Amino acid sequence: MTTSPDPAAPPRPGDVAQPPDANHLRVEIERDPEGKPKAFTLTLANQTVVLRSGTTWLKTDEFKWVTRGLIEAPQSFQVEPNGTVDINGEKIALDDPEGAAKLEHELNKHHAVAPKKKAAPKTAAAHTVSGPRAPHFAVKLDQFGHLVVVCTRGAERVETGLRGLPSLVQNRLMLAPRQYHVDPLHRGIELDGTFYEATQDGAGQLAEILNTRYAPSPEDDQDTAIEIKENPAAATGFDIHFVTVVSGARFEVKGHLSQEKLDLLQDSAKCDLLQPGVILRLTPPHMLFRRRRPDGGEEHIPELPDIQYRRITAPELQRLFNHPIIRRGGESVAAAALHAHEQDDDLVELRVTRNPQNKKVLWLETSTAAGSAPTGRAFTHHNIADLQEAGVFLPHLDVSLSLDHCVLSILNIETKHEDRLTLDTQSPDSTLDEAGRMLTAALKPPRPRAPAAPAPQTPSPPPPPGPVASAPAPAPPPTRPTPAPAPAPAPPVIAAPRQPAVPPKQAEPPAPPPIAKATAPPPQPQAPQPPPAAPPAEPEPDVDASFLALFERTSPLAVNLAVFNRLTDLLGMPVQDILLTLPRAFTDRRFQVLSFSHPEIETILDLRSETFYGFYLTHVSEQKVLLVYACKGRHIEWGPDRCLLQPSVSAEPNEYKLSALLGLAQDADSQFAFIVTPAYSDWAQAFAPTYRDVCARFVTPRDVALEPDRFTLIWPEPSQWGRI
Repeated sequence: MTTSPDPAAPPRPGDVAQPPDANHLRVEIERDPEGKPKAFTLTLANQTVVLRSGTTWLKTDEFKWVTRGLIEAPQSFQVEPNGTVDINGEKIALDDPEGAAKLEHELNKHHAVAPKKKAAPKTAAAHTVSGPRAPHFAVKLDQFGHLVVVCTRGAERVETGLRGLPSLVQNRLMLAPRQYHVDPLHRGIELDGTFYEATQDGAGQLAEILNTRYAPSPEDDQDTAIEIKENPAAATGFDIHFVTVVSGARFEVKGHLSQEKLDLLQDSAKCDLLQPGVILRLTPPHMLFRRRRPDGGEEHIPELPDIQYRRITAPELQRLFNHPIIRRGGESVAAAALHAHEQDDDLVELRVTRNPQNKKVLWLETSTAAGSAPTGRAFTHHNIADLQEAGVFLPHLDVSLSLDHCVLSILNIETKHEDRLTLDTQSPDSTLDEAGRMLTAALKPPRPRAPAAPAPQTPSPPPPPGPVASAPAPAPPPTRPTPAPAPAPAPPVIAAPRQPAVPPKQAEPPAPPPIAKATAPPPQPQAPQPPPAAPPAEPEPDVDASFLALFERTSPLAVNLAVFNRLTDLLGMPVQDILLTLPRAFTDRRFQVLSFSHPEIETILDLRSETFYGFYLTHVSEQKVLLVYACKGRHIEWGPDRCLLQPSVSAEPNEYKLSALLGLAQDADSQFAFIVTPAYSDWAQAFAPTYRDVCARFVTPRDVALEPDRFTLIWPEPSQWGRI
């Protein structure tokens, strides 16, 4: 055995060499009889370990040197088959003349600890409760050389590593970046395409960008008088925080979300934040919102249904507490949800380009259906993995990039066919363009979006009575200055009367083909009336009475069957008539499925999956047939005695205990407009933003009658109402 220590090995920035002592680990090389190196050996005191092929640090540290506090564990460690040691991101070979010295230095080094600053003396002003304050960020290096973020807001102080940034966003202490990635070896963090190294300079740069770009302003919390944060230690999983003024004195209440805190919040003598008569009650696992009646009883609040607080996030629960029905001067839940929806745009194109600021880095540009300016991020394996995990690609495709960022792979899970493309910074533009085309083709088709600006309305001749087949025609020029995005998986397109041709977004697979054009009801009846001069007496002057008469109550069973059959006729698509087994059912149930995504339905799980898109009938009995619309795991169920809204596959459905469906139309934005009773429309307003995201909205017959040129009626048909 030959020992080759080199105490004079040059230290690296941030490293402090450990002087030889009892805790100094010696590295030697074990040789065969011919003198060839066989393996590295590690010796501490009288304990020796041989680094065999494939040895990890867990197996190497058989004497528990790290646990005993004798040495520090390396950030990464692996012995390769040829005896080369991969430690801290560096490979040290056996045949390296200085290999033993380098390995010994890496194993015995410590990371320099930044000198501690003297704590500023505390003042009485630090305990004063004031209004909302902007958080301040500081970034430091810990003893292992890792970046640590310290967020301070008033007397509140949170210290977390780089992987804890999402918790700061969740607790409204930091604005959410578009994308971020922490280096696996904690060598830095990438925020919105910019990498910050784990050095003193990188820490300063990261602190500056956090304070200037990601720190929420005090105005962001002005409407958040009741603050909710996640806390796994609480019985409910949340903490509550609010400030109230009683008799001129200011009190801050902060603690676990419990009935005790809710009682204090709704006590008008101690707190003036809630509306009079509002009752908040915890009945695990539900949160109840009630309003006190004049007779002393309680009643439901239609706009705020009971929630299961174990299936809701802190921001969602916070918006509920600050709803104007609950809190005085609060913000609207619907407005907040709509704003969040507007910020969520589907990807329609991916391009691989060269980073203009750094020619050594390839850039991934993304374009959305909203037509906004393209955004960019580094073309790296973790960014591609983030897109894959976000579900932007087709479900049957596995898109990945190699660890060296050079091999793009798209694997079809169903057919096992794989497309591979090799590229780097030296690749020609044609190769980069091909990579962009591959990624774009793998994207999920975007959902339909309302146009940025409405197309100018030009007078068009009235359509002939009855359904007229709409022949394919060239789409009109787009209203946005940007090129039209890729086709969207829109519902079947029904042209409005004011649009003589096919809408600008012509559906392509997996979307169903265009539906035959249905005539919307005119504002005045076309057929001559016996008393043409006599206006209807029942409705208001701006509503057509003959049109409202189409929606007189009829059998819910007849409505469900007629709507489904009408869709089938207009689409001309085959209907899957199958029997499926349901859990805890003794007989199979008949299903009639009209799928826009063209899958073959084999089990009930296919209908309940997030990939199913379309309508189906479920035949419970001869007198009970349910009509269901499903898209992205969200279901709308219409029944004869109740209606359900299920926001996701795993969520509990919201129940309306009456029948409500009166008909079906399509608006000018190619969204399905379910024509419902006024009572159901009022009840569903709290859920409208969630289902607007899957091309569904709820309108009343009066809403359609007031804007007949905006809606295309699917059912009922004026000429066929009497045939049901």
